[in-house]
Amino acid sequence: MTDAPEPALPTPSATDPDASRGRGAHIVVQKLGKAYLHGGNALQILEDVDLTLQPGEMVAVVGVSGIGKSTFLQIRGTLDLPTSGSIKFEGE
Repeated sequence: MTDAPEPALPTPSATDPDASRGRGAHIVVQKLGKAYLHGGNALQILEDVDLTLQPGEMVAVVGVSGIGKSTFLQIRGTLDLPTSGSIKFEGE
């Protein structure tokens, strides 16, 4: 028994109108903020975060423990809501 080779992914051609866009979405994060109530006080986790990602662009979110990386990714992934600011995917 032989394993069939996996099919190759299509490569964008010069005539493809979407070739210059790359894969993914245009994402714009503006003035993003997140605060939690802790002991009756607001604990600011994220404040005025701005980020623009073009389709096909990749970034890494790095930093020390407790700086808000997971909070940012949960908000960006629509698993949580920001306290302030906005995230737009393809303008929406």
